[in-house]
Amino acid sequence: MVIALYWPLRAVTMCVLALLLALVTLALAPVFWLGARLFHLVCALLGFVALTDNSQD
Repeated sequence: MVIALYWPLRAVTMCVLALLLALVTLALAPVFWLGARLFHLVCALLGFVALTDNSQD
């Protein structure tokens, strides 16, 4: 009886976990996208400052 219930239960559990993972990924995607944009912007600004800064010579 336990073995007969194990496989369907495992399949349902895997489906639920996959759905939760998809929802979490969709929820976090804008956060990661904004973080990446901010990171690139900061890096570009730092690179621009480093290129235009002539105080070290």
